[in-house]
Amino acid sequence: LTGRFAWIDGGEYLSSSCHVENACEGLSRALENGHGGEIYFVTDGPPRVWRELITRLLATQDVSIGDRNLPRALAITIATGGQWLWRLPGFSDAPPITRTALALTAHEVTVVDDKARSELGYQGAMTWEAGLAEMRAAA
Repeated sequence: LTGRFAWIDGGEYLSSSCHVENACEGLSRALENGHGGEIYFVTDGPPRVWRELITRLLATQDVSIGDRNLPRALAITIATGGQWLWRLPGFSDAPPITRTALALTAHEVTVVDDKARSELGYQGAMTWEAGLAEMRAAA
């Protein structure tokens, strides 16, 4: 909303998503059918391009973030330098971008939920499209 957002490398990398109802289904199924010490990933289905994922999520709230783009190398430089600079006296708000934010949002982050589907019976009943419709209706 401030107009400061920029896509890192165009936002053209994949990301998995998981609606809260699907996360709850996965947790419930793991409690019922899971094996101690195992890891089960749950998703809304196949990974999506990050730019599409975020654009469509924000559109449910009538928010558009535009097309500004920042090369990854420059984003890393800003994040690293900014975190050092913002430690100096006189800087009270957060830096424009942090290394943590880059790690969480500017790289491909995908998981495969085949194990949860086969071992737990996870289905992911809330589809991506249904989740978006639910968000739009709640706005």
